[in-house]
Amino acid sequence: MISTLEQKAKDPIAAQIPHYIWKAEFKGKLKTDLIALNKPLDALTNNDLPRNGTAAFILLLIAYPHVSGKELYQFAVEELNLSFETIVSYSAIFGQLTVLKYIKECNSAKLKKTLYNSHSKTLAQAAANGQIATIAWFKKEYYWISKYTAKDQRVLIELAFNNAIRKGDVSTLEQFKQNIPLTLLDILIGTFLGQKQPTPEKLKGLIKKNNFNAFCLACENGRLNVIHWILEQFPQELSRMLQIIIALKIQDILNNGHLNVLIWLEQVTASYKFKNRFLQRMDSTSFMTAFNNGHTDICLWLLKFPACFAFAEQHQREFGPMVNQFVEDFLAELHEARRLSYIDNPNGVFNLQDKAKIRLAFYVLRNLIRRYPEGPASLHDDVLFLLEIPAIKSLAHRSVNANQGNELLRLALSVGNREASAVLFAIPSVENLAAQHNYYRSEAQGNLDLRDLANDSESAMKVLTSGEKKRLAKLLAQYEPQVQKKGGVARVMNNLRATLTQRYQAEPALYLSDKGVPCPLPVEYADFIALNLSSAEKKRALKAYYENKNHTALRYISKPNHWMHQKASYVYINDERTERWSTFEEYQSLIATFYLAAIDKKSPAIDGHTIPGRLTHFIHELALIGRAHNWDQSRIKKDAKGKVIKNRQNQPVYEQFDDLTGDKPSCLSGVKRRLFQSLIGHSLFAMLTGEKVEELLIDLVREYFKLVLEQKHSEALDVVLNCLATGDDIPDAEYDLLSSINIPTEAINTFIVDLESKYGDSAFDFLDHIKDKFLLPEDNDKPELRNTHLVGFYYKARLENLFAQTQKHSGFFANGSGKPSQALFLGEVEDPDWDSEFDSTISTC
Repeated sequence: MISTLEQKAKDPIAAQIPHYIWKAEFKGKLKTDLIALNKPLDALTNNDLPRNGTAAFILLLIAYPHVSGKELYQFAVEELNLSFETIVSYSAIFGQLTVLKYIKECNSAKLKKTLYNSHSKTLAQAAANGQIATIAWFKKEYYWISKYTAKDQRVLIELAFNNAIRKGDVSTLEQFKQNIPLTLLDILIGTFLGQKQPTPEKLKGLIKKNNFNAFCLACENGRLNVIHWILEQFPQELSRMLQIIIALKIQDILNNGHLNVLIWLEQVTASYKFKNRFLQRMDSTSFMTAFNNGHTDICLWLLKFPACFAFAEQHQREFGPMVNQFVEDFLAELHEARRLSYIDNPNGVFNLQDKAKIRLAFYVLRNLIRRYPEGPASLHDDVLFLLEIPAIKSLAHRSVNANQGNELLRLALSVGNREASAVLFAIPSVENLAAQHNYYRSEAQGNLDLRDLANDSESAMKVLTSGEKKRLAKLLAQYEPQVQKKGGVARVMNNLRATLTQRYQAEPALYLSDKGVPCPLPVEYADFIALNLSSAEKKRALKAYYENKNHTALRYISKPNHWMHQKASYVYINDERTERWSTFEEYQSLIATFYLAAIDKKSPAIDGHTIPGRLTHFIHELALIGRAHNWDQSRIKKDAKGKVIKNRQNQPVYEQFDDLTGDKPSCLSGVKRRLFQSLIGHSLFAMLTGEKVEELLIDLVREYFKLVLEQKHSEALDVVLNCLATGDDIPDAEYDLLSSINIPTEAINTFIVDLESKYGDSAFDFLDHIKDKFLLPEDNDKPELRNTHLVGFYYKARLENLFAQTQKHSGFFANGSGKPSQALFLGEVEDPDWDSEFDSTISTC
């Protein structure tokens, strides 16, 4: 059954039926088995055609263009019982000249009378459907038709003009642009014999008539080429035409399924003040119009508008598949944007600025929370990902729809989503608002009670994605129980503060007094103020504080932090706006876990590290978190003598630097990333670094070439290296031979998978670097360079000594599968033999 305009447009026969006839004679529907019409005309029965005789005749005119006019006419009269006038009219509309010619031969007088009585109606219908040949035949056979009144001619000119617009026939429109004759039939058949008039006045009149009806028709019919043609003639009218379309024609465009026009309207209105009028039209009504007409592509496009998505995501049964697909694509887009932002600025904050996109992301978060109880566990990771974006997190305790606040938390409670509730409840603004409303006890389902969550603040698990939980599984299994044995997160955090205080007192920050004497600075802010320093001394003292790692880490986990910058982002401020502190509380359970791991003397340091060094590194990472956005600036790097350092392309090298102003701590997503880098030299936690990646890459290359190199490759390599040294062209034979042993893509991909398996999300930061290492000239559209992996890695991977080896041995590719041995990178570490008691004294490492 063809019941939507989208289906009609795709069917070769139904698409030829003008819209007004489709509505009037077919009632907007047609069974598909009625338009196959693969039988001979004389074999058709009543079951093969619509019951409406006019509709049946229309299908015959379209589907049987080569049947004689006599057969079609007789079938219409004898089988369909159609009137003479109806047959003439629809034969003209669909350009079936064989029928008209047959009628003239048999009954010329009646045809003449019909044409005369209908005045210009028959010609108008033919003109409206673009049947130029039919009109030309009428003019030739009935000369008096040319003598229609000027009014009739203007009507038919407009009909022909509008038909050209509907069909996107710019060549015909160009004829109107060149000549607007007084004689109707001449323009329709292209002879232009009448008196010619200049184009601007008449053409402008055609375009502007009836509120720019010509432009509206082009939009309604999806004719972008005509839209551009009209704008070329009258660019100054664009603003007015757009406003008419937005006010009157959006629903028609949606009904007809013209996504191309909607996309164009969105783009072109973006630069006008009335752009919000267009955006406001992209609402639930528009979505339902597109959905009811079967325009799935438009529905998916409309979902990017917050109002449409907010409506659709609440109707999972009706729109679930397309909403889920949109959410998947939207999240993939955000992940890619975050990846690119970190490549440009590794210490930067990934955030959203566009208000509409932030609002859309809020609704996507709402949808994830709604779906999670019945959806895959990965949805919880997506919830965490979105809440790590500052602009979205700032809305967590609000209601975008101006209802009661904490919309997300209340939704999580109503659907029984405990994990989402726990994550949301960990946000102070959400918890405070919930407490004011008795923890929404009336909205909770089952046994989910926010008061229980309020008491369950000790677990680090609630802020971790499934991948992070897997990566930290052994570490958390070992140290989360230890946190509880120590008295809980609060006591461990106090232990850390005491450790930082002791370390600072042992090596305090020093400022130079006005007398030139180095003086130690106290730990507490009140004691610092009591020093009553001069302005110059205070400036030097603050700089000393900012440069001291122990004090900076202590300030980061202090509430309040009196050294905080007044304009710092991603901080909490008390109601009186007199105190500021970082967001450390939301991750303090994870901080406590990493801290205990760092100072654990029963877990020997590995990879050349020491336990004191392990703690020092942990503290330095906390300090970096505490001043993450003090490092947002960059400057030209200089050597010790003040000379600008340049790269191989003779361009200045830039470096980031601390601006040495008040603390500007990291946002939440940055905190987690830094914490995952804070623990080194521990057998239960592997951290990936650039140096480690380079080491593993070289191992991969050496192991592969150990397996494949033969004497002939050595001889070919000698030729290639000599050519490179002398500048000669590399011979094809040697180049082809060395290219044949390039490291296969499968091996590279397996290498990456192994990295991700062991190092989790930290491997993500190095993927582009790894892939770039294996790029060949043809991958960069520079095949003339003729490089190979063997030549590219020859010196860096120290491959020269491999040729001396005559015996292949087991290694990375020894299994013959072209895949790395997992044991090379994923060596298992046995759990240490932990003592029952953990050293509970304050660490002085």
